[in-house]
Amino acid sequence: MKEQIWARIDRLTKTMDTVNWDDPQIYAAYMAQTYYYVSHSTRLLALAAGLLPLSAGPAHQRFIKHISEENRHEVLASRDVTALGYRVEDFKELDTVKAFYRLQYYMIQNVSPWSLLGYIAALEALAVRGGPAIHERVCRRHGEKTGSFLKVHSAEDVEHVEQAFAMIESLPTDVQAAVWENLEMSCTLFEAFLRDLPLAYQTTTLVAGQATPPAAEGKRKAG
Repeated sequence: MKEQIWARIDRLTKTMDTVNWDDPQIYAAYMAQTYYYVSHSTRLLALAAGLLPLSAGPAHQRFIKHISEENRHEVLASRDVTALGYRVEDFKELDTVKAFYRLQYYMIQNVSPWSLLGYIAALEALAVRGGPAIHERVCRRHGEKTGSFLKVHSAEDVEHVEQAFAMIESLPTDVQAAVWENLEMSCTLFEAFLRDLPLAYQTTTLVAGQATPPAAEGKRKAG
């Protein structure tokens, strides 16, 4: 299954490559959406950990440990948005992002708690495959302080993705099928929200008649 997962992630990475990361508003929109879905990471892990069978002790403990590793990572995304001169609330939570994480609650509770591994593998494999290049690009264009979330996940997720793959490959075939189904749906929804990024900016949250946030305007003049 590892090869199958990497092939799907390569397709997702190609969609990531179409995003205009040089546009500060688009990149800020992406990090705002990241804030929205990452805010659910520890809750999803806790839910799945609680529903795993008692016989799955090592997996249960791994999920619990993962909670501490992911704790407050949404704050990193929020800081990146601020460093770009925006606020998270300047960007609405896209419907495709809501569907992205709400799917996980459904799959955990109605299909299998193991299915969360599909979501985990998708995000962590994407961070490993596409994260370093995007991190380098945004830091070069927008400054080092705007890339904290990508920096952390590009480094940490190398180990995490191998752990996720090993756990997936240890599962029975029928459970692997649920993991794969969730991974495929998660990738599709992630691609959808990438396409929707231009729709996220809410000018109504700004002062009337002001085209850009003050911080963003100041940065542009300084450059």
